[in-house]
Amino acid sequence: MELREVNHCTVLSQSQRKQEKHVRHKQQKMENKGEEIAIVGIGCNFPGGEGIDNFWKVLHEGRNCVVDIPPDRFDTKFWHDTDDNKVGKMITKRACLIEG
Repeated sequence: MELREVNHCTVLSQSQRKQEKHVRHKQQKMENKGEEIAIVGIGCNFPGGEGIDNFWKVLHEGRNCVVDIPPDRFDTKFWHDTDDNKVGKMITKRACLIEG
């Protein structure tokens, strides 16, 4: 196997030029061409309810959707530890959860 000397500066420079060309190409594709778009629907599931109406209601009311993690999700007694340096453990017993 023949080894050849590699000019690392040349390789880096070529790589940077290729990357810059790629970035320019992506930016050109993303530029607004003056075309209008319409959002015709949205679907979502967030803590506090399913759908955009429930999401807005939670935001509007300033509701905190943090709850104790129920045992049917996982056993917090097993996973919880107040020592945040313990490997494989978590220090919280609460979360924002979605149904379903």
